[in-house]
Amino acid sequence: MQSDVLWMFSFNDSDLGEKQREKCEKKSKGDPEKRAQCLSKAQKSVKVEGIRFKEDKEEPDVWWFTKFSEVHGKPTNLNRIQFEVDSETEDSVTLKFKGRDQGTKRAAFPPKMVIGVPSEFRIEIDDKRKGKMVYKARMGAVEDK
Repeated sequence: MQSDVLWMFSFNDSDLGEKQREKCEKKSKGDPEKRAQCLSKAQKSVKVEGIRFKEDKEEPDVWWFTKFSEVHGKPTNLNRIQFEVDSETEDSVTLKFKGRDQGTKRAAFPPKMVIGVPSEFRIEIDDKRKGKMVYKARMGAVEDK
């Protein structure tokens, strides 16, 4: 895990983007301009969202899973929950969550989450409602205040 990487949601690479492309293709009836407008509108409707895996500054070997977004123009930690790595394979990491979510939009987390790691710059999470959620690495995260 790298503590200085932000993983930003990629609409185009996720199932959500694929579904919207299909809808826009039908809606635009082959008109490239209408299709582009439809896709642009669909992408703008999706909130900017990211994930961070952060090592605790005061407690070595303690890690936090943080999901963040912009709320009322300010970056906000929606979910923040402690985890440990349960297992790793060549192309995935399984996180085991500990304790309760301490974010502003607290959620019940499953005991474990498998994160696909197809490359060092991309991770994938299967969401029961949204399908495959793809996140791309953005280096040099802002320091916590």
